[in-house]
Amino acid sequence: MRTFIAIELPETVIASLGALGNRLRGAGVRVSWVKPESMHLTLRFLGEIDAEHVERLRAILRDAYKGIVPFMLSVRGAGAFPNMQRPSVIWVGVEPLDGGLATVQMAAESAARAIGSPPEDKPFHSHLTLARIKDSRSAGPLMACFEQERDFKAGDFTVRSVSLFSSQLTRHGPIYRCEQEFPF
Repeated sequence: MRTFIAIELPETVIASLGALGNRLRGAGVRVSWVKPESMHLTLRFLGEIDAEHVERLRAILRDAYKGIVPFMLSVRGAGAFPNMQRPSVIWVGVEPLDGGLATVQMAAESAARAIGSPPEDKPFHSHLTLARIKDSRSAGPLMACFEQERDFKAGDFTVRSVSLFSSQLTRHGPIYRCEQEFPF
C-alpha cells in the first residue's frame, strides 16, 4: 500500500486554496494543479509498505499521538521550490502558532523509521502544494500573477488529529483514502 501520514485541512481552508488556484489559473500557464479536496499537510511520505508494516505503523501512531494537546496552524504566505526564478512546485505556507506541529511531525518520522523506512533526506518544510510545473521556462506569466499572492492568508485552524492515508495513482491523478485517524 502506498502511504503517507498527514494532517487534514478544514473546508474553509480548502475553499480559500481553491479560490487562490482559480485566480492563478487565469495566467494561462500549463501546470499540474492539485485538486483542493486532495490537499493536506504531509508530515511523512512512506511510499509502498506491506500489510504487516501498515498494522505495526497503526499501533505506533496510535500510541505516539495519544495525549497530544490540540494546536493551532495558520495557512498563509506563498512561495516556490526550489525558488521563484526556477519553480517546480508552487506552495502555500503552513505556520505553527505553537510547538505542536514539530511534535506530530517528529512522531511521524520516528514511526516511519520504526517500520524500517530510511530517514528523510530533506528537512521538513510545512507547506501545501498548489501546483507542479514541468517546464519552469514557461512559468513567467504564472509567477508574475503568483507574486501578487505572496501575502495570501487562508486562516487559522485547530489540529485535533493526524491521519494515515493510502494513495492510489491513476491517470487522472492520485486518489487518497484515509485509512485511520488518530485523534489527540
